[in-house]
Amino acid sequence: MFEIIQLSNITTFVAFALTYLLHSTIWILLTLSLVKFPLLNTPLLKNHLWKGALIGGLCTSLIIHFSGNGLLEIHLGQANNLATESIQQSNDDRQMAEVTKDVVIPTKEDQQIAKAPLIVDAAPTNNNIENTAEYIPIIPLKVAPPVEATPKTQATSFKIIPFILTIAFVFWLLGTLFFILKETIRHFIFIKKIGERTTTNHPTVIYALNKIRLKLTQKLQITLSQSAILESPILIQNQEICLPERAIDKLNKEQMEAMLAHEIAHIVRKDYYWNCFLVGLDTFFFFQPLHRIAIKEIQTTNELLCDEWAAKVIGNNLALAQCLLTVAAWMKSPNKTYPLVAGMSLKKSELSDRITSLINLPDMKKQRFNTLKVGLPFIALLVMAIFILPGFTFTSGLRMKF
Repeated sequence: MFEIIQLSNITTFVAFALTYLLHSTIWILLTLSLVKFPLLNTPLLKNHLWKGALIGGLCTSLIIHFSGNGLLEIHLGQANNLATESIQQSNDDRQMAEVTKDVVIPTKEDQQIAKAPLIVDAAPTNNNIENTAEYIPIIPLKVAPPVEATPKTQATSFKIIPFILTIAFVFWLLGTLFFILKETIRHFIFIKKIGERTTTNHPTVIYALNKIRLKLTQKLQITLSQSAILESPILIQNQEICLPERAIDKLNKEQMEAMLAHEIAHIVRKDYYWNCFLVGLDTFFFFQPLHRIAIKEIQTTNELLCDEWAAKVIGNNLALAQCLLTVAAWMKSPNKTYPLVAGMSLKKSELSDRITSLINLPDMKKQRFNTLKVGLPFIALLVMAIFILPGFTFTSGLRMKF
């Protein structure tokens, strides 16, 4: 059966999970409080703070757990052979009782004889040895035969805490596998749902793309495609921009340029890879419900920042606002977000906020300068998490750390 040493790998994973749960909760809750301040309540600062919260919670929990500093020990009930130990103790008690029972206790006279001097003839002859010594009486001791203990394999058990840890570890593995399969199936269903994608060679689209490329300082590998099923544009694998066919037919040059600029902003900002990281983090630590808050805030601010970037590049925030209104009119149902696909992700409930943000575009240079403000709370949270927040470890009765 299970010994505590055989549970070392399980206790390591479960202890790290508890450490991450504590650290990520503190990071997310404190970030939720920080973004309430007007000074930090801008899309760029909020985006950095929320990403920093997720990365910070993961990093500090790893540092605390594997450095071994500041760990709170949770003592396990050691896996042992309880029934065998009980039988062995009973046998020992029975043997002591038998020995005590059969010992002949010497009398006072016997003790005096034992203390008398031993007298031996100095020159005894070979044939006539006279032994004048008074010999010490021999006290017979009767020792009971040992009682055989029950074999270990017939009475093995372990306490409940290691068993609960094993169940928790199995639950973690099964939950992670379930969410991996879920997100993978959702992604493939979505790709299949949008139907066959064909390469786009429409002159309006090509003209808008080339116009944007001339304004960029870096060369990007971009593939254009179109789908008759899509209602809003999406970005696939940080390279392919798939446009709705109705957008190609109904949007003018300025609006098409604004739509493409928004999707290119996702490529420049590496939002696809960030989405993959967020999905992996939320899948592996699915037991942290506060992830949903952070991921939603990151996705919302991503769209606002892409709108700002696109408006600055094309120099026409009105065209982008008109594009958003047109695309929103096509949607018959709420737009669902798919974690492994980046795109415009337009929701009618967020439309007014995005239009307002485009009308009141902030100064990008000032925003970049204000990102320095994020450094102070981030460093403060990092120091607090490393030097104040504890981690967890499990120890056996022998105080072995895992």
